[in-house]
Amino acid sequence: MVDVSAFLSTFGQVWSVPIVSAALAFDHPYTYETFILVIHQALHFPTMEHALLNPNQLQLNDVEVHDCP
Repeated sequence: MVDVSAFLSTFGQVWSVPIVSAALAFDHPYTYETFILVIHQALHFPTMEHALLNPNQLQLNDVEVHDCP
């Protein structure tokens, strides 16, 4: 468990967020392939509809990330 706060003070703080290892299914919109993404040390917010992946963790695991606008 961890207490987290956003970079904007208007979002406030969330207490006792579980840190988990999780698997997510991603359906590619053009090829219709399904990929299983295994993520370790992720914050678990059961009410969130979209997953937020940390680009630093992705790059550390040799995943190419295009994070420049």
